[in-house]
Amino acid sequence: MTMKTYVTYEGQNVVDLALQLYGDPLAFFTLLDDNLHLSLEEIIPAGTEVLYNEAKIETKKRPLVEYFKNRLPNAIIIKTGSE
Repeated sequence: MTMKTYVTYEGQNVVDLALQLYGDPLAFFTLLDDNLHLSLEEIIPAGTEVLYNEAKIETKKRPLVEYFKNRLPNAIIIKTGSE
């Protein structure tokens, strides 16, 4: 397995990270499985370490993942919930 560590920025949530790290917002299931300290309902505190598996990034989604890597820390943050 090719696990990497990502450190979060202010205002990020699991769906946002799934899009940035896997190129798919539905990959939040994978993030939650690999990071038991995360919650779907909560904003993740800035500086939180999140594990992700580069081997799980689908080939067709790699350009989107690279796009976000090049835009951080100014990436798009997806808002969920009623906030």
